[in-house]
Amino acid sequence: MFKRTRKPERTERDRGRVRAVAAGMAAIALGLASPALSQQQQGYLENPLDFSYDSGISVVSGFHCTAQTIEIQFDQYDPIPAATGTPRGDTQNYCGRSDTGFSLLWNWNILGPGQHTVRALADGVEFDRATMTVSTFGEEFVWGLVLDTDITAYSVGKEIQLRWQESKQGFVISGIEDTDYGLPEILAAISGTWSGSWHSPFGSGSISMEVVEGMSGFPSIQSFTLTGTGCGTSGWGDHDIMNLDDPLADINMNDGSRVELELWATESFTTVGGTFYFWQGPCAEADGMFYMFK
Repeated sequence: MFKRTRKPERTERDRGRVRAVAAGMAAIALGLASPALSQQQQGYLENPLDFSYDSGISVVSGFHCTAQTIEIQFDQYDPIPAATGTPRGDTQNYCGRSDTGFSLLWNWNILGPGQHTVRALADGVEFDRATMTVSTFGEEFVWGLVLDTDITAYSVGKEIQLRWQESKQGFVISGIEDTDYGLPEILAAISGTWSGSWHSPFGSGSISMEVVEGMSGFPSIQSFTLTGTGCGTSGWGDHDIMNLDDPLADINMNDGSRVELELWATESFTTVGGTFYFWQGPCAEADGMFYMFK
């Protein structure tokens, strides 16, 4: 068997909360001021966002119209004073003043990995909060790490070079270049019906899939067939393949099984290969390799 670590079901990663500040900013755009704002409407915590992801060193920030002091509280730790009074011209009509910004430089590694809650307090009263997920190397500060990597933003036809920056405990963009092809060319090449065979120590069989353009504009597996496993023979992808640098697809099979596909393609996009892994259902932990042609 190809040893794989079972992955948990993905959560919705792009959940941004709908915030009351949108209405306030709409009023700003119209040149209208809010005559009476509640304590919660007086200000907003803008970074981090609710349901977001954070790591390394960054700024906790937002604005408040009337506060004399702003404090930031992480989980149940003691509140920490934030810098206040920074210029925010975009709040002039909303607050009647522009010196409303607040910020606090923070090392997320201090909290450790996992889910955490950040609360913003104005003169000791909470006015906003966000719950987010932190990832760390298990250390408060990582020294001596040298790391460069590339990712490709096919939707805009750019290759992005990332470099680890120790002072920020995270990656920064060190360069951007045009790619030889973009998302339209990839969609044209990969869309259609693919079929082939799979092999594994526990058996072999046929495999096929239909790739279409998904609602997001990225490739999506509309139908999928995997015979000879003893589990569900057909299924469909449950999300578009958004990361084309590391193309993964989760498949819902007709017997309730869940299959993860890890794909790779040749330069000419005439052959697709990869691995599959059952991480839920009667065939859980079964895996194998496959090749498909179009």
